[in-house]
Amino acid sequence: MPDAFYRRLAELFMVTSHWHIFPDAYPALEALKERGLTVGAVSNWVWNLPELLHSLDLVRHFDFIAASARIGFEKPHPRIFEWALEQAAADPASVIHVGDHVDADIEGARAAGIEGVLIDRTHRFMPDDVPVGVQVISSLEELLPIVDARLNGR
Repeated sequence: MPDAFYRRLAELFMVTSHWHIFPDAYPALEALKERGLTVGAVSNWVWNLPELLHSLDLVRHFDFIAASARIGFEKPHPRIFEWALEQAAADPASVIHVGDHVDADIEGARAAGIEGVLIDRTHRFMPDDVPVGVQVISSLEELLPIVDARLNGR
């Protein structure tokens, strides 16, 4: 019984109609690629994340995908971020990680020497919930000026 349940659950995760892609995702990903940046997905997710991103027409926007089930470490563990840095051939100080969890994404990225940007689409975080110095955005459109400032050395 449990095996059948988990197999069915995994099948349902792969049904693209069950997923909502925020309208700002595609333009933001395209804008990052137009800037010549290496873009990766770092996610606490199941083995089939690359296949799901492919079926959602998102995989083409990423240079690599770090699914925790494949890497063997979940955020906030620094090893998943280190693996991503290796794939990007990047210095941590040159990287921005965008995520929606303070502990896993922001603190995890910081532990690996990476700047974290918190995306809070629903304004669920109070200012005291966010570590000092962390930029908070409510849309991926707001990420582009942050990236541009970083690229321009500001």
